Amino acid sequence: MGGTAWRVDMTNRLLDSSIPCGEPKFRLPAGCFTVSEWKDRNIPPKDWVWGNVMSTTCRVMLYGATGIGKTQFVHALGYTIATGQNFLRWSIPEARKVLIVDGEMSEQDLQERITDMDIRQGLHSQADNLIIMSRETVEAAGGEFFPLNTPEGQKMIDDATEAIKPDIVILDNYMTLTSGDRMTDEGWQEILPWILSFTWRKIGIIIIHHTGKNG
Repeated sequence: MGGTAWRVDMTNRLLDSSIPCGEPKFRLPAGCFTVSEWKDRNIPPKDWVWGNVMSTTCRVMLYGATGIGKTQFVHALGYTIATGQNFLRWSIPEARKVLIVDGEMSEQDLQERITDMDIRQGLHSQADNLIIMSRETVEAAGGEFFPLNTPEGQKMIDDATEAIKPDIVILDNYMTLTSGDRMTDEGWQEILPWILSFTWRKIGIIIIHHTGKNG
């Protein structure tokens, strides 16, 4: 009876001709907006960093087989975003800060690759907008590099982004920056809420991942 009475009451309210057409029939919960209200909201436009491909609210996963050049690709992308140079056929309107977090390369390999890239790009004056943090450099400095699917690891990166204030963060790569079972839905649940938080912080994020035996 209670349910039937409620449905009848709601039907009468919705059909009440005394309520002007187009106005909400009841108070909307916080955070809910009608179509008209959404259209009238004063929301800043997307802050595009790389053409119309990457903005400061994008979350991107770049994945592929081992050894095809994913790290070289994101290093080149990070460098051009940091220096305000166009990349591939998309424009980069201005120089931005970029943080790359590397989980597997040695200091020697990183130094060689970064030096070579800087020379090939003409020793750009704004190259220092690109900051690279690696497991090896953190541990060599006496720190501990925590897996990013732990609260300690997420705080480590959050502290770095608070200090650096990057527009883009690149995590290279998911398998080496996390621990435990990383091939199941349960493993993703440990890191997904944190990844989503980059959107409201207005930091674009790129995650590098390897394809497995099943693709």
